[in-house]
Amino acid sequence: MLEYIDGKTKAQSIAESISAKILHGVYNLGERLPSERELAEAYCVSRDTVRQAYNILEQTGLLKRVRGSGTHISTELRGHSEPIQTIALLCPDVYDKFGMKFLVALEKAIAQRNVLMVLKITNNLDMDDTILLDMMQRGINNFIIWPTGNSDLSAVCYRLRALGANLVFFDRIVPEGYADFVGLDNKDAMVRILEHARVHNAETFTFLSLSDIVGDSTFERKQAFIEWCELYNFDYDIFYTDTLQEDKTCIINMLDKHMVDERKRAYVCVNDYTALQLVSICLPFGLLYSIDGLIAGNSHGIITMSQPLNEMARIAVDLLFEQQQQGDKWRARKVILKGELIE
Repeated sequence: MLEYIDGKTKAQSIAESISAKILHGVYNLGERLPSERELAEAYCVSRDTVRQAYNILEQTGLLKRVRGSGTHISTELRGHSEPIQTIALLCPDVYDKFGMKFLVALEKAIAQRNVLMVLKITNNLDMDDTILLDMMQRGINNFIIWPTGNSDLSAVCYRLRALGANLVFFDRIVPEGYADFVGLDNKDAMVRILEHARVHNAETFTFLSLSDIVGDSTFERKQAFIEWCELYNFDYDIFYTDTLQEDKTCIINMLDKHMVDERKRAYVCVNDYTALQLVSICLPFGLLYSIDGLIAGNSHGIITMSQPLNEMARIAVDLLFEQQQQGDKWRARKVILKGELIE
């Protein structure tokens, strides 16, 4: 006879408890779980109840039981096969134009699939993993993650994936095997910007970025900038600052120093936000480039590389549905799209 607690069998409650411990890292992937006898004593239930709980988790693919070696947590990364009803977007604040454009595009792409979007905004790096765990425990299994550049979500995302979550990362951080990724072809964007500057007679180059803008995308842009300049033997420098406004004097001194140089200079900002801050201080002496494709950037004389946000949003949603269909056949994909230079 089945015993119930709050509408759930004891076996279901124990299965949920074990899942929660995996989510929070109490049990690690690949780890051997306690024996049925040990767990029965810990939960004050019969061994048959524990066996039922293990059966529930084994049917979901979370546990592997091998005769002679016990019960282990699976290390297989797979898609969550249940029908998608809700998709959650976890992201930093979206109050700039780039963020708002992506949010609108994503909402439209999700609505076309006739599912609900849940938005969770967080700039607290220490809370990102807690939020993900909480959302999954509330029954959300499909996530599009737009991480802050400083986020390290690899451990928690591996656990989420093992528990069956479907994950897609957008921009900034490229996941290693535990999620699909959609982002800009940063090398292509930088090369096209620099080639445009060369055609317009630029001979020296400066890369500008804010110190707190980090992540794979920033690194890719900087590396492509350096490699291109060294390939053609152009003079270049890299300028990092906490905030352009606070370092206004330093920026002006840098521009004054560049003005003495009779060669034409191209300033390449890591994104439109940085370029707009530079414009608010004073117009640089030379060509000004950035990456994002905001209307505001282009209207200030900034030559910017736009990102195809509508297509990126659609692909991110499509990837979640592909994961749901692929199940244990899922393997991580990286979709890189080219931007358009807006003059």
